[in-house]
Amino acid sequence: KAETAKNPTETGISRSDENTEEPQTVKKSENIKNVIVQKAPFGLTASNLLVIRVWGEAVKEGVVVGDKILTVNNIQVDTNKAMKNLFANSPLPFPMRLAPGTEETIAKAKSVLLRL
Repeated sequence: KAETAKNPTETGISRSDENTEEPQTVKKSENIKNVIVQKAPFGLTASNLLVIRVWGEAVKEGVVVGDKILTVNNIQVDTNKAMKNLFANSPLPFPMRLAPGTEETIAKAKSVLLRL
C-alpha cells in the first residue's frame, strides 16, 4: 500500500483529483478479489463478465464460479467483449479484480453453464 501512495500513476487507481473517491474504494476493496494473471491460458470462462467455469491458474488464484470480473489490467470492463480483448492484448503478468460470487451469481453462473 505504501508503494501505491508513492507511485500512484503506476497503478492507475489513485490520482490527486480522485481523492474524494478513495474512502469508497477502500470500503469496497474488502469485498474485492485481486488476482494476478501470470500465465495464458489463465483458466476461466465468462459470460456477461460472470465466471461460469474455472480451472488451472484461475483456481490457484482463488477465482470461483459466480465471481464477476470488474477490471483487467487496471481497466474497468463493462462487456465480455472488452474483457476478452484486454485479456488477449495485455502483457503478462497483469492484475485482475473480481467481485466475489454471491448465492445469486453462483446460481446464475451454474444455470448459464448448463445451457452451453
